[in-house]
Amino acid sequence: MFPMGLKLLCVAGDLYEAEGPEGVSLRKLGARLKRSPSMLYKHFPSRGDLLDAVASQAYASMEGYLDRHPRVAPARAKLGAITADALDFALGSPNLFKLMFDDARQPGLAHDIVIRAAENAIRQVAREEPDVIDDPRHPEQIAQGWVALIVGAAALHRAGILEEDALRRMCDRGAGRLLGLA
Repeated sequence: MFPMGLKLLCVAGDLYEAEGPEGVSLRKLGARLKRSPSMLYKHFPSRGDLLDAVASQAYASMEGYLDRHPRVAPARAKLGAITADALDFALGSPNLFKLMFDDARQPGLAHDIVIRAAENAIRQVAREEPDVIDDPRHPEQIAQGWVALIVGAAALHRAGILEEDALRRMCDRGAGRLLGLA
């Protein structure tokens, strides 16, 4: 049996994914868990703290997506694979993705995990193809640009401005340009 705080976090994540921020209220959570809403404050002092925990849980899920191809080679192909995986997560869990990157109050360590995954792939490309990357001295900045590319493209898709095929092509080209590969 799961502790109540973990149950609360799982139900809040499910509600957020299904209904967005409006779906997560202590009243709804209490009803789903058959507990009084005021009892839930014992586990998370505020709705904001609960949403921060939901965002952290979503970052961990996204990290799982980015780790699906540990043996892909060469590194350039691995970067392409994690770009596709990041887009899969963004399109498959749009409300959680928006919470993580647009609405998070404190991205913190979990946010850094996603940047580190991209940074590691970029460092690997720099080692394998040293003449390809324009400026291999700043892989963290390149990784931040990669995250910004994915977040911006996902926002354009959510707004109905960019179809999925165009989004994926744009992100493939954009990720290559960030590295100086295209």
